[in-house]
Amino acid sequence: MTPESKPFFAAAGLMAVVAFGLNFTTLGGYAIVPVLLAILLAAFAILRVDNRMGIIASSAVGMGLAGYLYLQKVGEASGRSVCDLNATFNCGTVNSSEYSELAGIPVSLLGATFYLALILIGLGVNKSDNDARQSFAQLTFLLSIPANVMSLYLAWASLQLGAFCIFCIGMYVVNILLLWAGLRGRGDNRSLSMKNAAVFALSFAVLTFFGMDHYRKNTAAPVIEQVAKDSTSLGMYYQTLPTSLRYTGDEPVLGDPNAPYVIVEFADFGCPHCKQAASDLKNFVAQNKDVQVRYKYFPLSGACNPGLPDQGRSEVCNAAFAAHCAHTQGQFWEMSDKLFTNQGYFGMDQIRFMAEQLGLDMAAFDTCMADEATLKVVQDNAQAGIDVGIEGTPTMFMRGVKGREFVKLTRHTHSAGVLVEAGRNGITVD
Repeated sequence: MTPESKPFFAAAGLMAVVAFGLNFTTLGGYAIVPVLLAILLAAFAILRVDNRMGIIASSAVGMGLAGYLYLQKVGEASGRSVCDLNATFNCGTVNSSEYSELAGIPVSLLGATFYLALILIGLGVNKSDNDARQSFAQLTFLLSIPANVMSLYLAWASLQLGAFCIFCIGMYVVNILLLWAGLRGRGDNRSLSMKNAAVFALSFAVLTFFGMDHYRKNTAAPVIEQVAKDSTSLGMYYQTLPTSLRYTGDEPVLGDPNAPYVIVEFADFGCPHCKQAASDLKNFVAQNKDVQVRYKYFPLSGACNPGLPDQGRSEVCNAAFAAHCAHTQGQFWEMSDKLFTNQGYFGMDQIRFMAEQLGLDMAAFDTCMADEATLKVVQDNAQAGIDVGIEGTPTMFMRGVKGREFVKLTRHTHSAGVLVEAGRNGITVD
């Protein structure tokens, strides 16, 4: 540890202490911010000690951030994203937007493979060979230029969305650190090892190829012939329930109400992943006329959800009430679209403005919003989800693939597509 690096290690330690302390307050959900700052400060401190190791450490941070966002995108990171802080700082909104892919490739996947390929090059550099270290720094400098251009593009995209991803911001900082490290470490020797450049290009291409193979398998509907040949593989697409799902048939319906396949979705109008799921479900029903979707309210606030102790985020209760009151006037899905489009704007004046835009009977709407019966409907919906073990949103269930029983869809509409196609081909689940 060098004298100039000590203050940064100390600052990293302080941020870690702050994060630990926040966990014991009502601001516990924001603890990820000082954690991220601590990690970035530690990476910078390592750069001050050893340029090569600093590049590797910074790249490891970037790989971790990008990798987490990728797993969130394909639905393999459980629970709500740790960087969904509020409506403005919300990784889910950015990660599910049109800007989250380039030519069909997730930006998070490109980031993860970029950083991993750079780490592999760095680990292969002889630390005692000064020329090799400077050549590695030169490669890092050149690669960091397009990386920072991408940062500027994604920052612009966030401005268009009105939402910011703190893990993305963390990667912007990593890219700046890599640019600085490249400038600092290349010295007077500006030569570039073509071998290292070729290894990087090959590693990046191979890692991206296998990453895309994983992405396609986890997001695109599989060929039904493959499933039909091995019905045991259906087990990864659903889970049986510990108890029966309470389903009345009075829930808002999308599609043919007599369709044999019934998807029940529990969602929160303030949840970015639910916003994406709403779009996916609409497309799915449009493409599958034998499927209907039923909506149940599961607002993530203890103010109207009996399964949650935290009374915060009560504005999402307003959104659920508004959707129900619009449902009583036959415009649930129209209100649902308004709410998802205007996530984070669930004050009563804003809710009423949405209702007025839909042309609802405002006297009836206001009466419904204040009615205790509306709260009870939302609480009963949430309790139905609690009874079957819901831990987050969105969560989906399907009936029609196992007799009259509901099963949990482990991969949302991807699972639904597999199970519906299997059912059409006479394949049943146990």
